[in-house]
Amino acid sequence: VLASVGLKVGPKIGKYVVNLNGLKDVFASAILYAIEFSDVVVCDEVGPMELLSPEVRRAIETLLECDKPVLGSVHKRLRDPIIEKISASSDIKVYDLNVENRDSLVKTIVDEITAGLQG
Repeated sequence: VLASVGLKVGPKIGKYVVNLNGLKDVFASAILYAIEFSDVVVCDEVGPMELLSPEVRRAIETLLECDKPVLGSVHKRLRDPIIEKISASSDIKVYDLNVENRDSLVKTIVDEITAGLQG
C-alpha cells in the first residue's frame, strides 16, 4: 500500500496518508530496475504523493538522465522543480491528454516510442 486513508504514520496529501517506505521499496526500486533492464521505461504517475519520497525524487532524476525512451504521466498543474525540468527539456515531448485526444494520442505515442527504439 503506497497511500491509504487507513494509514496512521506518514505525510498527508488530502485524506490520504503516504507510505514513504512503500514508495521507496516499490516505486523508486521499480524505476531504477526498469532503467537498467528495460528497453522502454513506463512511469505512471509522478504526482505530489510520489514526490514526497527523496528516493523517488532521486530515481526520477536518474530517469531523466537515461538515454532510453520514457513514457510517463505527470500532474499538469503540479509546481515542482522536477516537473518544471520535464516541461523545460528540449529532449522531452509533453502531451496534454484530455477526453478529446486520448484515443488519437495512443497511436502517436506508440509510433514515437517505436521510432526511438529503432534508432
